[in-house]
Amino acid sequence: MRVVCEGHHDLREVCHDLRQTVAAVRTLADAALADDGLQGAARVHVEKLADQAEILADTIRQQLRPPPGDQKRRRLFDLRRPICDLVDAERVTYRGVLDLMAGPAPVLVHAQPADVRGVFVNLLSNATRAAGPAGSVMIEVRVEGGLAEVIMDNTGPTRVGVPEGTGLGWDIITKRLSRIEGRLAYGLGRGGGVRATVHLPLAVF
Repeated sequence: MRVVCEGHHDLREVCHDLRQTVAAVRTLADAALADDGLQGAARVHVEKLADQAEILADTIRQQLRPPPGDQKRRRLFDLRRPICDLVDAERVTYRGVLDLMAGPAPVLVHAQPADVRGVFVNLLSNATRAAGPAGSVMIEVRVEGGLAEVIMDNTGPTRVGVPEGTGLGWDIITKRLSRIEGRLAYGLGRGGGVRATVHLPLAVF
């Protein structure tokens, strides 16, 4: 199913309708977590479900009540955190190998967290789909050349996972990269598949 939103007004209506559903999901997850009988892997999965519901709720709030001015939309945060959250969530369903390398030092950026998540959730989905259940995806978060850099390698076929410039996912990536002043490059991955490299400006103090 493909949903096409005609204009900002329609997007706000969709977000308004989704808000109640997302709130219900979070309430049900919280109720499940309050049950002492929920243990082991099931509890971990419900905790991740609650985290993802909160992320989606935050994105919806931003669309319904966007703060005035670009600088007020941005926050100072450690880029490693949203990447770690996305990797943790993806590991629940992805059957291949998914590794994350991030040093001990924070990688601080000044951006809109929802835009950052929108970029990387689409790139990660492309990478795991290209690698398949028998493949692997390696992600590295680092500082290189005065920029925050996120490298995402997959072992899939070289042509798979590279956007062709069309489609909803590619549109989300390009629009959000523009808002966070990022740039994206593709190349040959270390495992023979595709390497996607995202560069973002580091926070300036």
